Amino acid sequence: MMKIAKGNKIAATLIMLSALALLAVGAWGLSLRGGDFAGGKLTQMRTHAVMRVAAEGIINEIALQAKKEARAFADVNKYSRNQKAAYASEQEDLVRAEAQQRFAQFLGVDSGALESSIAALYAARRDYAAAEAKEKDDYAQSYLANQVSATEAPQEEAVAVEGEAILDEVPPVSGTKVDYTGFVASEQLQASRAALEPLYSQVFLDMQLILPDLRDDMKQDLQEPIEQIIYTHGDNFEKEYDRYAQADAERVLEGDDKTRMSIARSAEDALAIGIGLVLAALTVLFYKELSKRLGMPRLIILLFFILLLILGALYDISVAGMLGDTLKRTGMYGVLALAMLPGIQSGISLNMGMTIGIISGLLSTLLVLEANMTG
Repeated sequence: MMKIAKGNKIAATLIMLSALALLAVGAWGLSLRGGDFAGGKLTQMRTHAVMRVAAEGIINEIALQAKKEARAFADVNKYSRNQKAAYASEQEDLVRAEAQQRFAQFLGVDSGALESSIAALYAARRDYAAAEAKEKDDYAQSYLANQVSATEAPQEEAVAVEGEAILDEVPPVSGTKVDYTGFVASEQLQASRAALEPLYSQVFLDMQLILPDLRDDMKQDLQEPIEQIIYTHGDNFEKEYDRYAQADAERVLEGDDKTRMSIARSAEDALAIGIGLVLAALTVLFYKELSKRLGMPRLIILLFFILLLILGALYDISVAGMLGDTLKRTGMYGVLALAMLPGIQSGISLNMGMTIGIISGLLSTLLVLEANMTG
């Protein structure tokens, strides 16, 4: 029977308890996301963020006007260039701070009508973004297919010419950046885009009832930033929460609501860290047996690989993509490593082995060209 040191048992127990606590917190956070609480609070944060964007637009215009007036005052009073720049910047900062303080009282106003109009625009924009992404994906596939056809044509012509060696370097298609300048939205997508206009107009009208100095001529300039903060394609709970938090929307959360929303925001992170701690606890518990069977180098590499997967999950990096890239690079570097074994085992230097490899590559290329095996 395998003996486990008392210190390992204590350390593994403490780590496992921490892991179970994090797993419980993560599970609770996921349950909060699926309930009405998180949805309602996220709606309030979205409304506050939209009003914040509109208020910033007004504040920027007020500050810009103050800066222009300060420059004009400095010109009349014969200020030097440095004095004029310093005075204009000082007045701009002063007016901006006063405007932010004045508009802060309007950002906390409860407006059910505005929330309803924002919710309608949110749903419509989400559907439009999904349809646009699908059409662009279809266009990208067609574009790449055309690129493949364009690169294969010169090769076929080169093979058809006898007695001549025509080597046209073909650019790689995989990884090619898609040029969307030729993309044309379908009539259905254009109609979906047009349907957003009256919804945004209603949002702007509801904001005008709350925010003073929100003029009609600002409507066009604010449309894109407001639509972007309401919904961006590929949104999930974390991305939405972070975007609204950057707009200082966390101030709408009072008491324990902020803690509960933070737990909901970090639910997946807590689960990933909890799983990592479970693996760490098992590693500590069976450390001697693992190091004996795998060896210290393999054990360190395995733990580091698991750490990378956990960090990838924490930073929203595709774990499946990471595993795919790992397999590809393992194959490439494995071939390179195996290529050095014959030279090492036969006792020749690696420099000579490299020379033999280059000659072999040139010889194989010559045979392929002579046999007309291009493509």
